Amino acid sequence: MKEIDFQALKIVSAVHEAHASLVQEIEDESSIFLVFAHDLVIHFSSILMHRQTVRMYPGGVKFPYANRSYAQSPFLVDFKTATNVNVSIKGKLFLRRLALSRVASGEAIPLGFGREKISAKWLNLLASYQCFAKVFLPRKEWQIDAFQSLVESLCKMFDISNSKTILSNWENYIALHTTSTQPVIHQKGLIVGTRNKLQNRKLAANYLQQGLDVVAITHGEVSNAVMDEPPFGYSERTLCSTLIDYGTFIDSGKYNAPWIAPKQTFYRTGALAKKVHRPAGDIVFPKKTSAGLYIPTTYHGNYLYGPFHAFEDASYQAWQKKLFTAIPGLTFKAHPKSQSKPLDGVRVESRPLEKIMNQYDFLVFDYFATGSMLALMSCKPVLYCDIGLRNLHPDFLEDLKKRCEYVKIDNHDQSSGDLAEIIQNQCHQGVVRTNQMMKRYVVCDESRFNLGSIFLALNAGRKIYF
Repeated sequence: MKEIDFQALKIVSAVHEAHASLVQEIEDESSIFLVFAHDLVIHFSSILMHRQTVRMYPGGVKFPYANRSYAQSPFLVDFKTATNVNVSIKGKLFLRRLALSRVASGEAIPLGFGREKISAKWLNLLASYQCFAKVFLPRKEWQIDAFQSLVESLCKMFDISNSKTILSNWENYIALHTTSTQPVIHQKGLIVGTRNKLQNRKLAANYLQQGLDVVAITHGEVSNAVMDEPPFGYSERTLCSTLIDYGTFIDSGKYNAPWIAPKQTFYRTGALAKKVHRPAGDIVFPKKTSAGLYIPTTYHGNYLYGPFHAFEDASYQAWQKKLFTAIPGLTFKAHPKSQSKPLDGVRVESRPLEKIMNQYDFLVFDYFATGSMLALMSCKPVLYCDIGLRNLHPDFLEDLKKRCEYVKIDNHDQSSGDLAEIIQNQCHQGVVRTNQMMKRYVVCDESRFNLGSIFLALNAGRKIYF
């Protein structure tokens, strides 16, 4: 485990312990530490990571993220420009706020492919979109005192200078997003996407505190139990009464167990993954590897946090240069959310992955996310270069090694020539692979997920069941 991952896990552990102490006196969903867990982890792990960066990246501080200047000497943040808060209500947002039903909707609901596009349109029409919200904190001042104590403790733990400045920034941030007055909620229930978004966590906490249903629909075309990482414990698999996940794989690992377990979980099939799935038990890596597609993660710029999540762009690009030297003829699949341009001097592919995979002889990835799941569900030979990003559930990692060629990479000790030899030896052994073991992570054979049924049940205040 990289040292930065170890340090980030200490941050998560400290937040979790503070949360566990707090909920001895208040309800779990009312805990300031649960609502702001992701922000705390981002802020302090971002500081630690930017201490080690070799390059200054453009853009200022978007709190809770840091940048190199902030990490070296924390300064007061102007919250009018340094957050992603949007409190304006204009145009389409105004129309989406109209209450044509008793169902509320939050951010990032992952409905954007095939039939789901139709569902997204009528959900946007009928559900009442919730603009910027403040979360209600019972015993607010007491909770804030506990929060500030944790911030001070983390500053001492990691020898972060200007701790009073850090405290002031958090004081302003908490004031912006919290209230001591419980909101009046007219809707019967809430539908949200990822709870890695603070807006969705605030909304979810407000609804749960009033005994209202919160339906959370996961994103990513893969079971949220696959990534054994803290955000899946404190965000993605918690803060909801009903969780809609992918596939049938539900085992928790070391870090991804939900801090508050949903009352019920239903499963569905990833529409995009199902479309690209071609059952195959005779997958062999081609001897001539002249047409390969490399599927990277995004360049993060200043948006760094851990554990297991990101490398600095300069480090990631250095690794990619080695990879393209080791495997001549690779094409770079540009990430749509990248903060930087792809490598210079390489072929770049910008079209949607699902539309162009079949045009390549093999696929390469080094970071597990939606794109890599689509690659694994295809019938294409796949190479996974494990460079130390993502912490996968042991069961999934075992199946992954059966599905694709697996190479563990040590960027510090391996030259491009060494890398080329390692990849050559691994990929050209003629081992026959199958993609059938991937199905359970994204396909639910008995899926009865129906957004219409969920919507009608919420609107009527009835229990959700299939």
